[in-house]
Amino acid sequence: DLILFWEPKGETFAAAGGFDVEYLGDPVHVYQHVSYPPLVPALYAFATMAAGRFSWMGAIATFPLFLGALAFALPGVLGRFAGRRDALIATAAITASLGFLGDALDIAGNADSALLLFEVLAVAVLLGAAKEDGAGEILAGILLGGAVAAKVEGLPFALTAVGFYFVVRRSRGAASLVRSAARLVLPSAAALAAWLAFGSSRHLFRGYESYGPTFSLYLRALGPVIAGIARALFHAGFALAWLVPLAALAALVASGRAVWRGQALYPVAIAAVLSAFFVFTYLHLPDSALWIEWSAGRIFMVVSPLTVLAVVAAGVAGAAGTDRRDSPTPAEGSPEGRAARPGDERER
Repeated sequence: DLILFWEPKGETFAAAGGFDVEYLGDPVHVYQHVSYPPLVPALYAFATMAAGRFSWMGAIATFPLFLGALAFALPGVLGRFAGRRDALIATAAITASLGFLGDALDIAGNADSALLLFEVLAVAVLLGAAKEDGAGEILAGILLGGAVAAKVEGLPFALTAVGFYFVVRRSRGAASLVRSAARLVLPSAAALAAWLAFGSSRHLFRGYESYGPTFSLYLRALGPVIAGIARALFHAGFALAWLVPLAALAALVASGRAVWRGQALYPVAIAAVLSAFFVFTYLHLPDSALWIEWSAGRIFMVVSPLTVLAVVAAGVAGAAGTDRRDSPTPAEGSPEGRAARPGDERER
């Protein structure tokens, strides 16, 4: 994909000093997915203009760069609702799984690494958000906006993450819901609206490309689609990056420590809906075997860190012995966290 999509766009945009309308509108380049979000090609264009040439090794290095940024940021973010030991273990598990999968699935230089950085951090921030954590919601909104601008899959992720956030935080007043919605949605809406306005005004596209009418599905292909996804995941290290955190989560459930009405359910619900959406998308072709082989491992990568986050959240909730249905544990340094800490210690 780096050779076919991201590099040609980045180098062309650098030469044009902006989004090259003639290049994007050329029917010869239709395979380059004209409507795909522009963040990564714009990043490559900026780097190319600064360096005077496109750097293939620089593009490939974005994978370890973004993975390192995730590993650096996660312990502090997870520490807002989990203990330091749990935060470090979860960071190690997420970094190891994404590092392995990124190598096995050849994502270096593609937009997947940027997408995963934004997605995982956004969910981690929202897991640790207190009831009225405006700063946390603004940060999560910016991260979701980055996901939307990075890849097509960022849009369903952002919609699902925001939707389930409000399901978990259902005991809120109308004014609080409006404020939270604005913080979480506006960055993504601005990024998407700007890109679609550009495409529409230049007669390039009016929305993301599709594979036919939304509900025109080949339901008889459901079995082969599920089998193809399973094969794709198994080929990436015997699917251990998904199976290990899933086994840990199952062990917590079996021990009765998981609390499913609160923060533990949040990443699980996102992962489940995204997985169903990916299957739904593959059903738009009568035979999507090759498409699944190319893409399934990459788009399902996010399920692995989401499951790890669910394990941490379930373990925290189970250890506290409380129902977190209204909100996750307040941030350690927040007023709510300081006020609740003595009671929490007695309860433990």
